[in-house]
Amino acid sequence: MRIAFVSTELLPIYAQGALERLVVGWAQTISEKHDVVLVSVSPTIKEEITHIGRVPHLFATSYKALSKLCKEHHIELCVLNNRPGWLGAIDVKGAVILHNFPSAWETDQFPVESISPNSRFVALSHSLCAQAKKTLALRDEQISHVYPYLAPAFLKTTTFRRTQSTNKTRYLFPNRLMYKKGVWALLDALDLIPEAEIHVDITFSPSAHIKDRDFAQKVLARVNKSVNARVIAPLTTPEEVSHTMSLYDGVLMPSVEPEGFGLVAFEALALGIPVITSGLGGLSQAVELGATSVDPLHTPSFARNLLELGSLPTDINSDFIVNTFNVKRSAKALLELLL
Repeated sequence: MRIAFVSTELLPIYAQGALERLVVGWAQTISEKHDVVLVSVSPTIKEEITHIGRVPHLFATSYKALSKLCKEHHIELCVLNNRPGWLGAIDVKGAVILHNFPSAWETDQFPVESISPNSRFVALSHSLCAQAKKTLALRDEQISHVYPYLAPAFLKTTTFRRTQSTNKTRYLFPNRLMYKKGVWALLDALDLIPEAEIHVDITFSPSAHIKDRDFAQKVLARVNKSVNARVIAPLTTPEEVSHTMSLYDGVLMPSVEPEGFGLVAFEALALGIPVITSGLGGLSQAVELGATSVDPLHTPSFARNLLELGSLPTDINSDFIVNTFNVKRSAKALLELLL
């Protein structure tokens, strides 16, 4: 069977995003036994990128062109990412992987019409499964949950060792500078904490979307005035993220909107590093595996949790994550559901 993994965001300029890494990794792993292609949908792309890794890379100028592309390249299964509204544009067997909550599906631009009972859906968390069933009126048998995977850099061994050289608790915020990631709520909490108690490093990871750039500038201006936070260079590879995380006492993922999964939290937990998170959406599974749940919008309690890291429970189930969140197991489970 020839399988196409279709996305709007597979191009190298977005290569640091979790969705892109997951899609490419699945495609490359499944290509060991099946004929797989990657498809980027873009009306403006100019350059000719013929492969991503060893997998052929095709382009469609619009989602409406997918049906023609599938016929030309003899594609039998078209796997769409985060775009249930594209199902009506393809004439071959279709499936959808849902990485995020409905706000990312862009149903205003790509309306969801009646979904064929033969269409399969896969979601990255149990909460996302429930949301999809409600929003898309899916039957239980149409949608399943599959665990995604972590890069090998997070799965080798537990590298975390707390090596505090000062009395300050040091946190890393390695998420994008977007309101929904909780960075503003974090800065509100830091305003309540004395300078000597806490230090937070915030990676410079602005969103690729223009609508988020003004907000990122406001965050940077506020960080420059903070006594407890600073901005550090972006982390560009899984190996760099893994090494950097292990230098901190804790990792923060205080998203104020539900996450489809929440990869950063699981990466840190795999290393045995304490994580403070909101627990919203897919992050509830991180809490089940040992992350500490907080309400980031209740500023006094969030500040108190930041101060009390050393006394918070740290019963992290790293073994489960290491054994479950590997690409071979994830791709095998995904393929079984899609076929």
